Amino acid sequence: MASSMWLHYVWCLVILAPASLAQKCWRETTCSGPEDSAFPGPWDKYIYAPASRTVESMGVFTLSGANSSEDYTRSIPYTLQGNGSAVVFDFGIEVGGVITLNYTSTSSGALGLAFPEANSWIRERSDTSDDAPGSLDRALYANFTEAGEGSYSVPDKDMRAGFRYMVVFLQADGPTDVSIDGVSLEIAFQPTWSNLRAYQGYFFSDDEMLNRVWYSGAYALQVDDMPAPAVRQSSMVTAGTVTNEPIGSDDTVFVDEIKEDYEVWPGDMGISVLSSFVSTGDLESTKSALQKVYNTQSNSTGAFDEPRGQFNLKGLDIYHLWSMIGTFYYVLYSNDTDFLERNWEGYKSAMSYIYRKVDSTRGLLHLTDTCNQDKLQQVSNNLETQMILYHALETGAQLATWTPNSLTISDKWSKQAEDLKQAINTHYWDDDYGAFKVNTTDTTLYPQRVNSLALIYRLANPARSSRISENLTKNRTPIGAVTPKPSGTLSPFTSTFEIQAHFAAGQPARALDLIRRSCAWYLQPPNQTSIPLSTNPQNNPSKHKDSSPNTPHPPNQPTSLTHTLTKYTLGLSITSPIGLTWKIAPQFGDLHRAEGGFTTPLGKYWVSWETRADGYDLAFAVPSGTRGNLTLPFVREDRRPSIRIDGNDILRGVWWDEWAGTATVVVSGGGGHEVVVRG
Repeated sequence: MASSMWLHYVWCLVILAPASLAQKCWRETTCSGPEDSAFPGPWDKYIYAPASRTVESMGVFTLSGANSSEDYTRSIPYTLQGNGSAVVFDFGIEVGGVITLNYTSTSSGALGLAFPEANSWIRERSDTSDDAPGSLDRALYANFTEAGEGSYSVPDKDMRAGFRYMVVFLQADGPTDVSIDGVSLEIAFQPTWSNLRAYQGYFFSDDEMLNRVWYSGAYALQVDDMPAPAVRQSSMVTAGTVTNEPIGSDDTVFVDEIKEDYEVWPGDMGISVLSSFVSTGDLESTKSALQKVYNTQSNSTGAFDEPRGQFNLKGLDIYHLWSMIGTFYYVLYSNDTDFLERNWEGYKSAMSYIYRKVDSTRGLLHLTDTCNQDKLQQVSNNLETQMILYHALETGAQLATWTPNSLTISDKWSKQAEDLKQAINTHYWDDDYGAFKVNTTDTTLYPQRVNSLALIYRLANPARSSRISENLTKNRTPIGAVTPKPSGTLSPFTSTFEIQAHFAAGQPARALDLIRRSCAWYLQPPNQTSIPLSTNPQNNPSKHKDSSPNTPHPPNQPTSLTHTLTKYTLGLSITSPIGLTWKIAPQFGDLHRAEGGFTTPLGKYWVSWETRADGYDLAFAVPSGTRGNLTLPFVREDRRPSIRIDGNDILRGVWWDEWAGTATVVVSGGGGHEVVVRG
């Protein structure tokens, strides 16, 4: 079996790639993305991205007939008869860009265009793209003064993103009819790519749902990669659309959930960067977003903004920390030394700013911002912020080792991280319950997210990690895990942290179970967008059809599962810039087969494994000159397995971890290898 997997890999490398699609990039944007997929294969059927930058509607229905859609090609032309008549065009998936509408009218009037994301909010006003309470985006209007043919293209300044449906309705004073002769959309997202399907990574397993989850996360990241000159942003506007303040001048920039606000949001940097790397491989938009954060940094304090057009908000501690963490991951995956050198002083200033808030008595961060998302149970020493600071210190210490003459700083931040880790375990651990408390008060609230972060960031020892993982399973329902506060709420965003936590604790069965519970309904409910999960639905999924119009249906938060499945299930990750060192540590759970890979400037990284009754076979290939740790799970818990690599029995140089049930072997030189493990 290992031989067949290896032959498959060789085939992937030598087969002639299909000719790149004759597509263009967005408007006058310079094409800098790849032209072809790095790993073409049968898994390409899961890619949601269209083959062309110009797409047509897939279906047509009336305002009252969302469940009886007709094929677009058979429904055009579609005639609106008189004032108030309307039709809905369904693009079949989340899209964004510039709409062009061709029509023929019998008299004067106006066509209104509204852009809802979910069919539960189909009406003559779009659902909101802003955080403003009760605010709905206004419709756009194509006015015509006489009978005849006409065409309307949405101006770039009013470009809409994050919608699946477009409602077209007629406003007329007299007996006017309008024939809709054609509807097309020029896709704006991922503007520097001529081929939107040219993924540089892939994942493929024997579980259909996991494959769909991986690719839905990748597509959600694509639609958040927007052309900076065309997209606008602003919060709390009172008229028109929220897209009225330029983001920046770069070709592309990564924004927060495109339906919700079109804004650069550092809070997602610890998630989106990782998943973009293993899927599309596109890091340019991340670089643009991060550079904007550094460009607006306070020269006097070192505080980062949360950049929101006219509303740059300084001093948001958690977002400040995520900007630093995002910097680490961007440099890890890109090895962009010019970016690091240009912003290193700013990074050090940012670390000094945040660490000045650590009190000298208990060694804990004193939270001072007042705009944190999670205000529930929010106090100055809440645990989540402590954990994110720990991760910022830990990754900062590693980042410093990649910077000339910074080893002293690295040692300093490593020591501060270790001190904070001890303080967290001293002041927040509840040994009676077996989990971390939300803060240092006498509370019995043990949040899902903070306990998950404790495992992901290795803040707990193995014994405590085991107890946390077990206690987290107490909150499960048939459709996911509920959070302790607000009571009874399902948060797929928070649950993705728990999924990673179980993998980190060596419990893949628990992790896969939660993925399946969380994703089974939300992956493709009838009233949503055919891609990822919703952010905060109640624990009855049928309630979500009545959710607020500013509930983002395909958020970028659950895209972390794309990275999670690559890192933990497949087992593939890099541990130094552009993959000079790497790690392969698969976790099988109940799966029988998985394969996947990604690319860096050094070349392709690829892993494939298949389980057997008496063990498993694994094949992998990495670029020449690299070195990594191959961490192999035991076949049986209480017995060391036999290991053969390229036909040679491995008897020496193995590090056996009996607690974790793994054997680690260092592999140097790169190239392709076959591994056979038997119980």
